[in-house]
This record gives sequence, structure tokens and C-alpha cells, in this order.
Amino acid sequence: MVIKTASLYTFHFFVMTQPSSANNDLFPGEPQVLLGDDRSFTYDFLFDESHSQCSVFTKCVQDLVERCFEGLNATVLAYGQTGSGKTYTMGTGLDNSCDTEQGIIPRAVDQLYNSMEKRINEAPPPSFSLEAQFIEIYNDEVIDLLDAQTAAGMEKVLSQTRTLFFQALQILRIGALNRTTGYTLMNEQSSRSHAMFTLKLTIKRQNDLYSNSEFACSDSTLFAKLNFVDLAGSERVKRTGATGQRAKEGISINSGLLALGNVISALGDRSLKVTHVPYRDSKLTRLLQDSLGGNSRTLMIACVGPSDCDFIETLNTLKYANRARNIRNRVVVNQSRSSVLVSDLQLRLRQLEQELTEFRLVAAANWAHLILAITTAGSKKRRRFCIRKSVVRRKLTTCERSEKLERQGSLAPRHGEDS
Repeated sequence: MVIKTASLYTFHFFVMTQPSSANNDLFPGEPQVLLGDDRSFTYDFLFDESHSQCSVFTKCVQDLVERCFEGLNATVLAYGQTGSGKTYTMGTGLDNSCDTEQGIIPRAVDQLYNSMEKRINEAPPPSFSLEAQFIEIYNDEVIDLLDAQTAAGMEKVLSQTRTLFFQALQILRIGALNRTTGYTLMNEQSSRSHAMFTLKLTIKRQNDLYSNSEFACSDSTLFAKLNFVDLAGSERVKRTGATGQRAKEGISINSGLLALGNVISALGDRSLKVTHVPYRDSKLTRLLQDSLGGNSRTLMIACVGPSDCDFIETLNTLKYANRARNIRNRVVVNQSRSSVLVSDLQLRLRQLEQELTEFRLVAAANWAHLILAITTAGSKKRRRFCIRKSVVRRKLTTCERSEKLERQGSLAPRHGEDS
């Protein structure tokens, strides 16, 4: 029987920074940031302004996209203060038109389609379908950016199926146009919502029933979900100068980030031994439930600012990401129940066929031994019977001769009878 085994996956963290200041010591390529004189943070990799968008994608995301073809979910989170480059890095903005400036999402879509084309040439060729979904969480409400209508709940957010590369990029552009942005003192085009771009990949494979694979089946279906989350930047009202609606948006953004931080603390702080994880405190954490402590390979890109005045925000961002480093996700392959059942039955059938073949071989060998034993026993019995028969014949012959002699003796004349 096919058993789904879960493997533990640790969060990976990458730090993205703009040109550094005197008080922030950066070691590009090395997993360490020194903040001030007495604070250091260690991460998987550090990117500075010398790293291209391509190098960021190759180092962080390329393997996650490729493993989706094995049925493994993945999530990429971009977190940091407003204006630190999250939208630029993810590619959910409108200013990444140049190929070299394309962010993570367009490059991930490109890799998906290139990998599909390579696999279609395999024998037997698999079939693929891809769905794209683009939503934002604005004032704790889920909005479908593909038709710009507010959804009452997550279940009403509709996905639009697209099968061509340029169509997927068009969906990304439409969603970026519909996303809520606004002016603040820290960012002229500040994102006023958390955005999530999701790609759902379905793979149907036609396998050879008698292939050498232990888990081969006639038909298997794998699913994978790629989440790209561009979190709105944490804000301080004094620095953003927000008033009215902008201030209300900032409060909602910070509330969502606080709920996310509480979930990260509950999952990452082993000393607390928390049994309840507050996923339901916000729409954001409910949507990210699989990505945080669930079935997903997740990484976070922490974007930090270059200026001395960003010291507090940078410190909070690095602390926020550092707490999440202890989170362990339980990753399993996403396979349809019907294909799992077929796999189980096909595997059981092959096992029974093998057992039947072995039984026939053993039975044939036992039958040969039995025939030989019967033949040998019959030959011995026939020989014993022949020997007994010859002995009886000899005895009969001796008796017959004795009787004959006795008869002849009784017929012969005795002495003195004639006289």
C-alpha cells in the first residue's frame, strides 16, 4: 500500500537590502547581518544591491518551483517595512517591464512552462493544467483582483484557468492594476493591502502498469500549489504621515501583521509549548495556514531599508523573521485519492501475481518430487512383488513335485504282496 510520509521542512530566510549605511554591516553572500554594535542575525543568504533579480530567483525560488512537479506545495513570503522593495522583488508591481528587472513571480511562471514543455516530450507524456488566482486582503476583506469585486468569504474567491504563459502574465498585470495603492510620505505608491498570487498545478501521468517503479500505477494525478505573498509594509503613522483612510488602512495592515506574528510565535517558540495556534484571528493567517506549520515548503524574504532612520523597522523585520526560523512544516506529496487507491490496488495486484508465480514454481517442484517418489516407490514395490511371486512359484513347484512323487510312490507295488 502507498503510504504518504511527511517530512519536516524548516523555514528558509533570505535578507534583501538596498545600499547599506555606516551602522549596518552587511556581508553579501554570507548569512549574517550586524545591526548596530551589539545585534547580529544569521540567515540563509544575504542579498545586497549588487545581486540581480535573476540571482535572487535562482538562489531562493528555482528549486521550490521545480519540486512542484513532484506534488509539493511551496510559499514565498516577502516581508518588510514600507518602501523596502517587496513588490519589486516579487514582481507584483507595474514597473518590472524589462526582462532583467522581472521579479520572482514572472520568472516562476516562465520556469513552470519551460519545465512543462520538457516533460511533455517524455514517454508517456503527462498532461498539465494551471490555474492562476490573484487576491488581496484589504481592511481584512478578501478581494478577487481578477474581477475587482469584494468577496464575502474565501470560498467565493474564484480562480481563472489559464494555459499559456503570456496569459498568466496578463493575469498578474490585471491584478496589479486592480490592487489598492496610495501615497504616503515613505512611499509614493505604497501597497495598502496584502496580496497573494497563487498558481495551482495539476499533473496527470500515464504510467506503465508493469514499470519498474514500486509505486507504478496506470494513472496518477499530482497537485501542487505555489503561493507568492507580497505583504504590505509595517507602518508607523508618524513616519508615513497617514491620516483619514490611509491611517485606517495602516491600522488594518499592522493588525494583520500582528496576527501573523502571533501565529509565527506560537509555531516557532518551542519553549511556550502552545497547543492553540491563532489562525482565525485574521483572514491573512487563515489563508496562510498551510504555509505556516502546514503542508508547504516555505521561505521568507526579509526586505530591509538602507538608512539610519530605518534602524527600528529593520530591527523589527529581522526579529520577526528570526522568530519564524524555528517553524517546522510537515510536507507531503499531494496525490489524488483515486490515484492513490489505484496505486494501492495495482501494487497489491503485482504482489499477488508475484506470490502466485512463486507458489506455482514451488508447487511444480513439489509435484516433480512427488512423481519421482511415487515412481521410485512403485518400482520398488513391483520388484518386491516379482520376488515374492518367484518365491511362491518355487514353493508351488516344490510342493507339486512332492505330491507327484507321493502319488507315484503310492501306485508302485509293495514287496511281498505278489507272493
